[in-house]
Amino acid sequence: VSHLRPGNHEISLFAKDKAGAQSSARISVEITNDAPDVTISEPSGNATIRVAERLRLRGFALDRDHRIGPERVPSAQLEWVSDKDGTLGVGEDITVQTLSGGEHRIELVAKDEYGKAGKALVRVTVENDPPVVDVRSPASNSYFSASDEVRFEVDARDPEASLDEDDIVWRSNKDGTLGRGYVLRTDRLTVGEHEVTCTVTDRHGASTVKK
Repeated sequence: VSHLRPGNHEISLFAKDKAGAQSSARISVEITNDAPDVTISEPSGNATIRVAERLRLRGFALDRDHRIGPERVPSAQLEWVSDKDGTLGVGEDITVQTLSGGEHRIELVAKDEYGKAGKALVRVTVENDPPVVDVRSPASNSYFSASDEVRFEVDARDPEASLDEDDIVWRSNKDGTLGRGYVLRTDRLTVGEHEVTCTVTDRHGASTVKK
C-alpha cells in the first residue's frame, strides 16, 4: 500500500480457518511527512522599496515525499503573507503595490496534499516620507474667552498620496480629541491652558505631530 496518511497507524491482520477458528496479529506503523522545501527567488535578498512602488514576488516549492500529484507544489497552494498587511496573494509569481510603510517579514507558505506547511522568508523595507504639516491657526499662546469659538486650521500634504479629512486629528491635553479635518471649529474648550496637537497620519502609517 502507498496511500496511508501521515501519522501513527495500528494495522491488524485477521485470519480464520475453515473450521471457524480465528486469530490476529498487530503492528504499529508511523508514516512521516516532511514539509515542502520552499524557495523565494525574487527578491533574492532583503529589499528596500518606496511606498506605492511595485514589488514582484516569485517563488516555488517542492514536495520531496509527495504521494499525490507532481513533486512541484501547485501554484494554488502557495500563499504570500506579510506580518504587517496579512495575505498578499496566491501563486508562484505575483506583484504587489500596496504595502504599508515600514519593515515587512514576507513569508511564502506552501502546503502539501496533507496540509503540512513549509515556509521561506524575505524582509522588505518600505520607505515612506511622513506628511508635511503646518498649523496655520490659532497662533501659539493665543487667548480666548470661554464663550469664543476657536478655529483650528492646518495645511497638510503627503508626498506619496492624498490625505483625507479623517487623517487629521486634533487633540487637547485637557479635553482629549477635539475633532478631525483641515479646519475645526469648537466653542467647547474648558477653561484653562490647553496644549493642542494636530496629528496627521498618511494611508501607509507615517505620522507627523505639530503643536
